[in-house]
Amino acid sequence: MPDRESDNVNRARAYLHAIERGVSEEELASFFSLDVVLEQFPNRLVPKLLQFNAEDILRQFMQGKKSVSRQKYEVHNIVAAGDWVAMQVRWEGVLAVPVAGLEAGATMRAWFAMFLEFRNGKITRQSNYDCFELW
Repeated sequence: MPDRESDNVNRARAYLHAIERGVSEEELASFFSLDVVLEQFPNRLVPKLLQFNAEDILRQFMQGKKSVSRQKYEVHNIVAAGDWVAMQVRWEGVLAVPVAGLEAGATMRAWFAMFLEFRNGKITRQSNYDCFELW
């Protein structure tokens, strides 16, 4: 794997770890280009395609920190090609507040397919396909 691809893989893993740790808004923002676009494809919790810019992403992140008291990202597969990194990730989150019929303290689980495009070490595009386990 060329160096750029290795760097992007390392950056993708660091990004997930930062979210998992609940870093500051400023630290999370350091992963994104100013023109970043995040696409959230429909799933059990999101009924339609959503697109977010950098400001939206940070707002969602801060809201998520209030909703989940603890979360874990486990990368099962990761592939890099050029500026792109594709990941298959298992996520587990302990809810801090009730969500979709689950009580606070319950554990929510999902499998994510995440596609990240990088430019100069920053995420410029993220596409998420989230598949939540039944509860």
